[in-house]
Amino acid sequence: MHHSLINQACALYQQCFTDQKTVKAILQSPDTISLTTKFKDKLVGFVVGRIVLDEAEIFTLAVSPEWRRKRIARKLIKDLLNEFTKRKVNLVFLEVVTTNQEALRLYKSFGFYKVGTRKAYYNHSTDAHIFKKDLT
Repeated sequence: MHHSLINQACALYQQCFTDQKTVKAILQSPDTISLTTKFKDKLVGFVVGRIVLDEAEIFTLAVSPEWRRKRIARKLIKDLLNEFTKRKVNLVFLEVVTTNQEALRLYKSFGFYKVGTRKAYYNHSTDAHIFKKDLT
């Protein structure tokens, strides 16, 4: 992610999530792929993933609350999956909190399916589903 957007992305992440994992380190990592959506130079959404060999992981997806339900998340995921496909990725994984029904529906609509659960994954108290998608 471009340096000028990292602080905006960190602020947006804090608006969207209660867990404060090291999002800044993820955004600054040279190994990640970050896609953004802006409106008048203001960041309104972003997605971050990483490729390792022929597998990828979606680390995080965030859309500003006032910009939700405008298909921004859908476009970001679609574009990231297209980038993964271009780079010959076969499998994509992600974790999603078990109670986030909107996110669960979104990922399922792209063909992701549950392959497991991580107990107390978020803030050592909230469970996460592990989702997988085959791109081959």
